[in-house]
Amino acid sequence: MWWAANMSSDPVGAAKHPPVVRAPNGVVDDGRKYWSAGKPYYDPSNIKVPTLLILAEWDADTPFYM
Repeated sequence: MWWAANMSSDPVGAAKHPPVVRAPNGVVDDGRKYWSAGKPYYDPSNIKVPTLLILAEWDADTPFYM
């Protein structure tokens, strides 16, 4: 079911022999340019809309300083 849905949504990948699942890898480039270089992806001070931040009691992946 997943494979059929993927192939129907990506005719280029479906036309390859054998068919392939294509995925954007811009996030890999972002990681190389920003995360690995210690640069932020964005400037939080540019966020101009109301924002709610929630930290769950048992959220082990988000340190409190974040």
